Amino acid sequence: MERGMRRMGVGVALAACLIGLGGCGGGAGKDSGGAALPASDLAPLQAIQAINVGSTDPTHAEPALPRPGTTPCVVTLYQGLSFNDFNQRDFSYQPPALCQGAWAKVVLEADYSVTAGRQFDRTALIGLGGVNLYYGTTPQPTASLARSWKIERDVTEFAALLRTPQAGAAVLDTVVNATYTGVFTGSARLLFYPAVAGEPLPSQADQVLAFSAGASARPLAQQRPEGGYTRSFRFPLNTSRVYLDLIAQGQSSNEYWYACAPTELAAALGTCGDGAYREVQVLIDDQPAGLAPIFPWVFSGGHNPRLWLQTTGVQTLQLQPYRVDLSPFAPLLADGANHSVRIKVLNSRAWFNLVGSLLVYRDAGVERVTGQLTENSLKDLNDPSKISNQLKLPSGAAPSGLLQTLASRDYRIAGYQIGSRGREQVTVAQQTSFSNLQTYSATQLEVVQQTRVEDQTLVERGGKTQRATRSSSYPFRLLYVSEPLLQRIAVEQQFQRSQWLQDEQRRVFFSQVENAVTADIRAEAPAAGASAVQTQSTAQRFDYSDSALNCASRRLLSKDGKMVEARESARCATAPRPAWYLDPLGLRMDNELLLRLPLP
Repeated sequence: MERGMRRMGVGVALAACLIGLGGCGGGAGKDSGGAALPASDLAPLQAIQAINVGSTDPTHAEPALPRPGTTPCVVTLYQGLSFNDFNQRDFSYQPPALCQGAWAKVVLEADYSVTAGRQFDRTALIGLGGVNLYYGTTPQPTASLARSWKIERDVTEFAALLRTPQAGAAVLDTVVNATYTGVFTGSARLLFYPAVAGEPLPSQADQVLAFSAGASARPLAQQRPEGGYTRSFRFPLNTSRVYLDLIAQGQSSNEYWYACAPTELAAALGTCGDGAYREVQVLIDDQPAGLAPIFPWVFSGGHNPRLWLQTTGVQTLQLQPYRVDLSPFAPLLADGANHSVRIKVLNSRAWFNLVGSLLVYRDAGVERVTGQLTENSLKDLNDPSKISNQLKLPSGAAPSGLLQTLASRDYRIAGYQIGSRGREQVTVAQQTSFSNLQTYSATQLEVVQQTRVEDQTLVERGGKTQRATRSSSYPFRLLYVSEPLLQRIAVEQQFQRSQWLQDEQRRVFFSQVENAVTADIRAEAPAAGASAVQTQSTAQRFDYSDSALNCASRRLLSKDGKMVEARESARCATAPRPAWYLDPLGLRMDNELLLRLPLP
């Protein structure tokens, strides 16, 4: 696939000075059989989070997924596949014969590598039955440096899909020829951890529905603002909860969507058009049903590949979905008819990749869930942003001034349903604030962006109330400097999330996570005409804590493409690590499970 914007105002001279921009692609896999094997029969994987000072392999500070203490059954999806074209690699999956009971946890693990040579960053994915299990981007090699990395994902909630044989596909679309010589190789497997009697079981969807381009789980590509994709589904008659997990990945000129300007200014500023505001919109039967923000991911070729030679950006190797709660619509969907679900990105052209999974939970105590939607204030899906333009665009001179974009959303969707628990009122609310400030001068471009979203789900039944709140914040800063004695690119990005679970107005569980990366590359000359000295550094910090006193924390520092420091925060050195049923990445919270546990 294509690399995005190749010039951004003053960034074009800077990018050329600092090695130039890389590229980002799209994904492909092959049959390795799906036989279940005891873990002892397989060569052990290197610890996913092993970090070695002096290493040149890409790494990140996120903690490894916590695992149960039981011995997992292992199903190999594929082994040692080579990716050198745009063809998917098909494989067959069979459930583990030795772990047929309840699963406490299911984890997808994958190993990837790329040989030394020239190659863009690409998009990789793994699909099963059309459902996306993994979606991420790859590091870039150099002429003398091969790269290897590992990913893992908790797919326990997809257990219903994994209980039956499935056709699968691995995708990593790439070009290998005399110019692009790096060759990708990959292996993947699923680890099934048996449940133990008396221990809690996490929530698992009763049905997993794919929102993708087909059996391979390839993404859908939206290439025009009025675009988007619609899929038709028939839901179970006793549907009680519905969630849509969404990934929206900017490609081509939308890779750097946060630096886009109004279309009428794009040419003069040397950037993309359609403005800087993006959001994913979800509609059910053409009725607005929910919104999802888009995280400003930076791929390993983004802005300058040397920024990410060792420490990658936040979630770069594994893009994480955003969950939209569609449960107020459950009674309408549970009527036996086909219903359309549509997703689209506001202000998107050339292009955004879209992939999603619908997770359906049923009320096993009844044959049919009834009820109706009672409130929906999400009416207007037109662009909510306001643009303040203070730019000066004199003919023949570099643009200068400020370009500010502000946007906000505030909506509630509510409905009641009648099932085995009696009458339940389900209310979903979201508040969003967005700001993007672009500052242009003859020698600099700075983009400062902030996205804040608060999602709340309120369930009321029998005079009792359960409240789940998720607050997300995505601070982002990009700086390009092109001066006679200094060429510089700096990127700062953060993923911040806090989650609360309350029962009867009492806080039951609280967790917070922060994942922050700061990357800087510069070429400085001591005087005019002197040779410039190029330096690079990337730092990452990750912190997780919760009300059960669990803690996870890491600090990484790489310089000039090598890891020079990896340490754990002192405050977490003696604290408990997150239990296997918790999510230290802050991606989702299992409300039903946590309410059954004796947590402080």
